[in-house]
Amino acid sequence: MNDNISKRNKLATRLLSVSLLFAIISDILNKTPIQQIVILLVIGLTCIALSLLMNKREKTEAYVRYVILIGIYVLTYFLISSSQSIGDYIILYFSLAFISLYHDYKLIILAGIVNLVFTNYFYFAFPDTMFHGLGSEVLGSFNLYLVITSLIFAFQSKIGDDMNKDLEASNYESQENNRKLEGMLDNINRTLEVLTRVNKNLIGNIQEIETSSVNITNTFNEISNQMEAQADSESEINISINHINDEILAISRGSKDMSKFSSISVEHTTAGNNDIMLLNEEFSVVGTNIIDTVKLVEDLKAQTNQIESILDAISDTANQTSLLSLNASIEAARAGEEGKGFAIVANEISKLAHVSAQSAEEITLILNEIKEKVEFASNKVGQVEESFNSSKVVTNNVEKLFKNIDQNMVNINSQALDIEDKIASLQNSSGNIVNETMTMASTTEEINASVIEVAADARRQDEEIEKIVSSFNEIGEIIEELGSYKK
Repeated sequence: MNDNISKRNKLATRLLSVSLLFAIISDILNKTPIQQIVILLVIGLTCIALSLLMNKREKTEAYVRYVILIGIYVLTYFLISSSQSIGDYIILYFSLAFISLYHDYKLIILAGIVNLVFTNYFYFAFPDTMFHGLGSEVLGSFNLYLVITSLIFAFQSKIGDDMNKDLEASNYESQENNRKLEGMLDNINRTLEVLTRVNKNLIGNIQEIETSSVNITNTFNEISNQMEAQADSESEINISINHINDEILAISRGSKDMSKFSSISVEHTTAGNNDIMLLNEEFSVVGTNIIDTVKLVEDLKAQTNQIESILDAISDTANQTSLLSLNASIEAARAGEEGKGFAIVANEISKLAHVSAQSAEEITLILNEIKEKVEFASNKVGQVEESFNSSKVVTNNVEKLFKNIDQNMVNINSQALDIEDKIASLQNSSGNIVNETMTMASTTEEINASVIEVAADARRQDEEIEKIVSSFNEIGEIIEELGSYKK
């Protein structure tokens, strides 16, 4: 508002300077006494200097208009007094139009009163020179014209001032809405940054899980190979039993080897069980991160809905402003020539309303694209959550299988120790030893089959983890795509 007053003061000061120049030129051409020209020049320059000085200070710039009023009417007085021509009477209307630049109806009414005073003063002061041959009815007409013109200017200024206030209020509301929209966009950007960090952490954890799963699969393959080797050893033991008298020492060494292999198998299964437990802990962390990601995506959807509501309000405001501008244009058209200035203002308001509505529509299009991306991200997160739950179930099953394998390996180790204890009585119990070795072979085959099955489950788990990694990569791409809207 203060900026507009300052600009009008500068414009009025320039016009006053030009008017002073023309007034001096006119006085010189009319051969006005040099003393009057000097007085006019001093008063005019004083008003101009005072206007410039007051306009530089915020507290006094609102009063510059009164200095301009005094200056323009001083110039008017000297011009008409020096020429005393009825043709120069039009200067009073010029002065009134000059003052109307401020759109201050009070100032215009004051100028109209000054014009009435000047008209009556000049009529009685210069009846023979300025108003020669014109009767008193002409004076009444002049006064009536001034009153009508002043009222028209005052009414037009009042309407223009009200429209300016409405326009400023609308601009302020638009700025507030823009600030709110920028705040929401900042929240979206921060949400995208959080999603990016969470996604990177999840991908890192999943990759670690994938590495652990590969190690588990390799461990199962080693266990399977060892079980096959153990089965071969048991077959050799069974053959050696048929030659028990000659191969008792070989049986003893085979028994020790079997005990050693059993101990190693127990260590492997224990390590595998620990890895599975760690994997379960990692899955718990991943599950928590997935839940947080789902919540963040839902918050993002809620914020986009809020932005959409604000855009609807902006569009409604723009439509109402456009309707008001149309009504103003109609009223200006009815006013005819006097309403042209009002029509220009109404047209500018209409353009601003159209630009606001068009901007709101463009933002709505961008927001709809963001909503689609967010919805797509939400669906992907849901798919990842389902895959994660499936993987967790498989991991729990693997943990149970590891526990069973560990227990079986403990049993095998115990049986190996029993075999060592019974080697001394092997000659007397060869038949029993044969039966025991057959039982061990059967048990080994079952364990081997279990290990093979668990290894197959581990391979399937690897495939599921690869799918999870792929899903998180897709989420990362979606987040990057959403992040590109920040630019």
